[in-house]
Amino acid sequence: MGPNKIHFVASVDDEHLDQINEIVKKMEGIGFYIEKVRKITGTISGIVDSVNSFQEAKARIKGIKEIDSERSYTTQISV
Repeated sequence: MGPNKIHFVASVDDEHLDQINEIVKKMEGIGFYIEKVRKITGTISGIVDSVNSFQEAKARIKGIKEIDSERSYTTQISV
């Protein structure tokens, strides 16, 4: 992994939920590091080096419905 790691979340379409393990293996094969697989919701999250990998994954791996960078939010609480 390079210094500019991108956290991602991918969703698997309903027709391919039963193939989520194979999708994970294919993603790992093109450079994705998988941290969590949520079979019930059909989501896969982890880290990748390049946002260009998003387009490659969607083009090469059947069953990926959407893939995007993970967003984090912070809340400031005043006491």
